[in-house]
Amino acid sequence: MDDENKPRISIEITNSETLIRVENISLSDTKQFDEAYKAARRFLERTPILEKNLENELMLEKGKSSTEHLWTNEENEFKLGEIPTEPEYRIALSLLRIYPLCNKEVDIARETGLLQQTAGNHLRGDRKATQSFFATCDEGYSLTSAGIEWVLKEVIPNFNTEA
Repeated sequence: MDDENKPRISIEITNSETLIRVENISLSDTKQFDEAYKAARRFLERTPILEKNLENELMLEKGKSSTEHLWTNEENEFKLGEIPTEPEYRIALSLLRIYPLCNKEVDIARETGLLQQTAGNHLRGDRKATQSFFATCDEGYSLTSAGIEWVLKEVIPNFNTEA
């Protein structure tokens, strides 16, 4: 079956109505129509979740791109410049740069110019109130959802980037 003849379901949402279009589906019995309609309704119910996920992804990408100028790439190793000076902010930017991947404590320390002990203390929550922002994963650390929100709403705006 070529792409032109494949079954398609499209949903258009406007301020006043929701249109569900079903194309290239043989409706020889009501069961096929019911299945197509139910699939479209399930998709429609998930639309707000999908929109929120997309919004979050866009905010993350905007945050990442607005901090690119803070990094240098020396011999294929990223290093954070002088700004920001706060250790927890430096760690957060290191984790944001590679999010959703994990980063090892030693690599975070190297990228941020912090002592490994200092980085570890912040990552584990031993210093300041950052424990809910970082989580362990695959032999390293990543940002939690609270950490992402903190980076985007507090860390990045705190040193006047374009985010």
